[in-house]
Amino acid sequence: MLLTKDIAFNYKNGNNISFQDICLEDESQALILGKSGCGKTTLLHLLAGLIKPTKGSIKLNDTELGLISGNALDKFRGQEIGIVFQTPHFIDSVSVKENLILAQTLAGNPKDLDKVQSLLSELGVLEKLNSKTKELSQGQKQRISIARALINSPQLILADEPTSALDDENCKSVISLLKQQASKSKATLIVVTHDNRLSNLFDIKITL
Repeated sequence: MLLTKDIAFNYKNGNNISFQDICLEDESQALILGKSGCGKTTLLHLLAGLIKPTKGSIKLNDTELGLISGNALDKFRGQEIGIVFQTPHFIDSVSVKENLILAQTLAGNPKDLDKVQSLLSELGVLEKLNSKTKELSQGQKQRISIARALINSPQLILADEPTSALDDENCKSVISLLKQQASKSKATLIVVTHDNRLSNLFDIKITL
């Protein structure tokens, strides 16, 4: 279960933002919708433990994110939270395979090449296993980002504006991939976006 209560964040420019409480059961799939500048990405970063709220609490199952920090938080995030960023971030000097194995290693998990290959196959990019990430198209990079988010079988998958640069057909395809993979992993999925095309693709919707 993901549970937030009374969370708020103070920006360095002095602006403050408060967020409504969230309660999502395990394996839920939810859309957080809002206009640009309303704090969507800030909320995603809070849920991911990348930044800490000024006040309030964020709890993923039995773990309250605000009570862990440093290496312990990094390890917890690597194991339990998968993030699909709006702009993919990879180590361009190494292959797709090595990027995914690195994600396993940083989370403290053993190298599992079979899982790497299986995920890439399911996402339709197995042929890119040994390619450098800088050689990939944007669509391929997005699929590799999804693979990296899923590689450690997280409890929570967060996706930041995953369809903002896509046409209608690819928009539905990417969301379908995310939902299918989240279901297979029995993970909770949260998609944060301003893309109103996604509204009818989710039963749970939260508007900021």
